[in-house]
Amino acid sequence: MPIVVEVQPKDNTFVGWDVRIASWKTRFTEVTWHVLTWSEESSGVFTGTSKGLSSGEYFVHAFLADIGREVEISVRGNAVVKQPTGKDWPMKIKVNGAVGSQTSDTWYFEYVR
Repeated sequence: MPIVVEVQPKDNTFVGWDVRIASWKTRFTEVTWHVLTWSEESSGVFTGTSKGLSSGEYFVHAFLADIGREVEISVRGNAVVKQPTGKDWPMKIKVNGAVGSQTSDTWYFEYVR
């Protein structure tokens, strides 16, 4: 079953952000990046779909460039947020122009097929 990542940029464009998912071959070593095939689901909502992946621990990493860039990210299905503790989808990330012109963040989740 694929993992589906939903990204909703504040400006509704596929510009200035990169979202990926990854896992580890062994616990926290040898990172494997999984290909996401992107499509626009509706105006300004984008979905990245992986090939069939097994149950396990994964992380989603978001990189944003440009002042004011802001997105909401969700992992659909049986994806329980593990880190940060006590949080749930969607996660929000924004470039704070007072601090810099780019930012990134990572969220860990448990995926159950």
